[in-house]
Amino acid sequence: MEELRCKNCDAALDVSAAAGGVVKCFFCGSAFTLPKQNQSSEVLSYLRMGQNELNCCAFDRAYAAFSRAAELDPTEPEAHFGLALSEFKVQYVRDAVNHRLQPVCHESAVRSFSECKHVQNALRCATNEQRKDYVEKANEIDSIRRKFTELAASGLSYDCFICVKVTDEEGKYTKDGVDAGKIYHTLLQNGIRPFYSEYEMANRAGADYEAVILYALTVCKCMLIVCGNEEYLQTPWVKNEYTRYISFLRGGEKKSDSITFVFRGTPIEKLPGIDGKIQGISLTEDVAAIDKIRSFVERFCKNSREQTKRSERKPGLLDKALDGVEKLRNFDWEHFNPIESVKSYVFRRPQPETTQARIETKTPRAKPSTPFEVGSIIRFGRYRQDVASSEKSPIEWVVLEKRSGAALLISRYALDCLPYHKNFNLKKWKKSFLRKWLNRTFFKRAFTKEERNRIRKCLVSNAEPREEIYAKETKERVFLLSLSEYCEYGRDAKLKNVGQATFYAERRAKRLGRKRRQIVDAARTNWWLRTMKRGKSSFDGTGEWRAYGYEAKINSGRGALFVTCPRLVVPVLWLKIGTTAD
Repeated sequence: MEELRCKNCDAALDVSAAAGGVVKCFFCGSAFTLPKQNQSSEVLSYLRMGQNELNCCAFDRAYAAFSRAAELDPTEPEAHFGLALSEFKVQYVRDAVNHRLQPVCHESAVRSFSECKHVQNALRCATNEQRKDYVEKANEIDSIRRKFTELAASGLSYDCFICVKVTDEEGKYTKDGVDAGKIYHTLLQNGIRPFYSEYEMANRAGADYEAVILYALTVCKCMLIVCGNEEYLQTPWVKNEYTRYISFLRGGEKKSDSITFVFRGTPIEKLPGIDGKIQGISLTEDVAAIDKIRSFVERFCKNSREQTKRSERKPGLLDKALDGVEKLRNFDWEHFNPIESVKSYVFRRPQPETTQARIETKTPRAKPSTPFEVGSIIRFGRYRQDVASSEKSPIEWVVLEKRSGAALLISRYALDCLPYHKNFNLKKWKKSFLRKWLNRTFFKRAFTKEERNRIRKCLVSNAEPREEIYAKETKERVFLLSLSEYCEYGRDAKLKNVGQATFYAERRAKRLGRKRRQIVDAARTNWWLRTMKRGKSSFDGTGEWRAYGYEAKINSGRGALFVTCPRLVVPVLWLKIGTTAD
């Protein structure tokens, strides 16, 4: 049997002294959870494979390995907890200063780690001792997430992240650490705000330390890797910092050329995870090197500051011309009818006969409330809502929930009428026509570039209660409510005035209903949900508001279940609330 060793001090672990699936290191006191006794060799091999992939920051491969272990034995808590760590991209690294294993989050998450379904499955299958250890780890990861949100709300900003191995194995400063200190002070004197952990976080530790590191990596515009020895790139802390920054590069959140080496002696040009060579800066000539470093950092800081100035200044003739070109580009030419537009202009209806005025006669306008309070109404984005005019109108959203620096918004009105899919063979939301339309056509047509950046990409569950716990989740920017979410928010009367069709959506319902020989009234009153759970569900017990199959009903009664039927579309999204919406 393979000997288990402590991940903190590398001492041998006495497995015979384990109690309740948890073994403690005799030398450093670190606790480690173990798989079930008499577990099959195949499951153990997948668990080891998943742990190795976590250590290498290969979270997709780790998730696949833990998923296979959970399929072979659904009652193995280590497999479920490994799935949670892989999904949230959390890795444990040895902290040589505080002599403990520190969780390292490779990306900030909106959801709570403790509420993740994989964590709940692990707690359900674990022993009392294992459950206590899992809860402590989950609380620490959630603490990092909360502190990250507090830092974001404080407005703290950094321009450049300095990645360096500060001390060696004997605790002495490396030459790279000394060079990094000089670079830090030089940039600071030139009005640039660099981040160097040795100076910025002298009194921080644990979750507080990790939250600041994650926040600095998120807000910095560029990274300097100060490294004179290529072996230092494999140091756990150094590797974790540049690996997380590379993930931002791949996601398009950072510019591809915003990372460089600063070296002394032999040039270093290759960085694991990046194809091609990186042109570095040599410290052999101190004066010239400092000037090159300063110009490199200022190039990215200057771009961001110029964008801020452009957004603050008043629009000129060129801005108005560009705005006109953008409107022509985003115009809904597909549904444009010139004859109908001329008729609507010549025989224009009275002013009160607009979408807004018509709906307000049925549902009184909400009282003014604090922005982004639950139940309040905000305006964000623009979409066509009237038949008489092809111009876009502001979209009104109802705040359903506020969490972790973001607000869950649902459109107050149904904005369009579309089928769920083009044929009858669809069984998954992931491959539906409606999901593609929301995240491509609607996302680009309804929001400007600045507004798109404020919409948070999130992971949504597509499983309903009593379905498989391994149902696939999808990453969305704009999506629909699921059946369980529809019932949850409807139970609290948050959807009471949601879902009334605009003039434009109503006209689309009539046109598509006649074209497909289906009931027009159903297309004008029902709106889609993303999950495909069949069966009746009521959330208020009266039967007035019901969801049938995978469509939500505004009025009681049974509707068609075919995915090709045209139904109303009520978009949902998570919006960052660092600034107020229009």
